[in-house]
Amino acid sequence: MPNLIIIDETERQRIREALKSYKRLHGKIGDPALQERMKMILGVREEQLSLSTLQRFLRGKGRTDDFMVRRYQKFLELVAPLSFADDLGKTLGNVMVYPVNFRPDVAPFEGRYEMTVRASGADGAKEADEPARGLILTPTQNPQFLKSIFYIARAPERGAGGEPAYEYTGSGAFVPCGIAQFLLASARFANASFALLTQTESDPVVLQGTMIATAYPGEPPKSGYEMSLKMVHGVRTSAGDTASKT
Repeated sequence: MPNLIIIDETERQRIREALKSYKRLHGKIGDPALQERMKMILGVREEQLSLSTLQRFLRGKGRTDDFMVRRYQKFLELVAPLSFADDLGKTLGNVMVYPVNFRPDVAPFEGRYEMTVRASGADGAKEADEPARGLILTPTQNPQFLKSIFYIARAPERGAGGEPAYEYTGSGAFVPCGIAQFLLASARFANASFALLTQTESDPVVLQGTMIATAYPGEPPKSGYEMSLKMVHGVRTSAGDTASKT
């Protein structure tokens, strides 16, 4: 018989207060906006992350199932404040001169994306056993920049309720870098990648551009990669308001 997952009241209160803090730090968003953002980040459906259950948990009413509380905890782990996005964005902002009254808006790009990366000039065909790769762009405490979360989506496991198994492979920053370009940067585990992206379509949002990445020792660097991002779940939020597109 498998061991039961038990989250004690102290941990539940910590998660509850962290969720409330997240709401305050991101413009005092309402519970529906929080739920919509959690669905997008975790890649789950409405019935897998109930608004009423979330609201009861935030109020401390009843005892929310441990499995659901683990989901809230995973969300908090993925959106934890990351200074990299703010630091990189501020550095670029200090050295780039923009036209008067121009402020790049990153809010329309918040969402979950399918991601394709191919070596420049390579065949665009996808290998049969190649896992689906994706990217999540979610707000930081500074509305001018977004945090990026890279992931691999594997086929749902038997008994998992049809949910894909997500493997989160790193995080970074999505910051304005020019009039209509954005820099997607990631640095982790002794390597880094940088992509300069331009929006090419708006319904759904598609971003395309060129990426360079560090090479491993003993491996010659490639000339570059072509990156394409297609939004599959977008979220636009303000205090007490949400909108989504799937």
